[in-house]
Amino acid sequence: MFIDNNTTTKELENTFISDFPYLKIKFYKKGHEHFHGSPKNEEIKEEKKLSDLNPDLSLGELNWDKTMSVDRLETILEEEFGLHIQVFRKSGDQWLQTSTTDHWTLEKQNLKALESESLATK
Repeated sequence: MFIDNNTTTKELENTFISDFPYLKIKFYKKGHEHFHGSPKNEEIKEEKKLSDLNPDLSLGELNWDKTMSVDRLETILEEEFGLHIQVFRKSGDQWLQTSTTDHWTLEKQNLKALESESLATK
């Protein structure tokens, strides 16, 4: 996905969900330590242009794949684009921050959520 000054949080969220339907990303005002969660009061809830979140936004290609760890994705967005995110995994009817399992790949996170969904419907 190409990131530019007009890219919105919703566009990035939707592109991510299209690749990982049982995961989602949320944006935050501040960064967080590796393998730690972000406080709810720092969450950016409304749709924003990424350039509004970071006026010095670097333009460029953001690539992820199923073998990338959650921590790596969060780090790339922080270091290369100056954006603060958390990845969430669906668990039943809840969304959990993946902080303690950020070393897992995006594929493993998505499969874990799918398994949880399958168990919940039995």
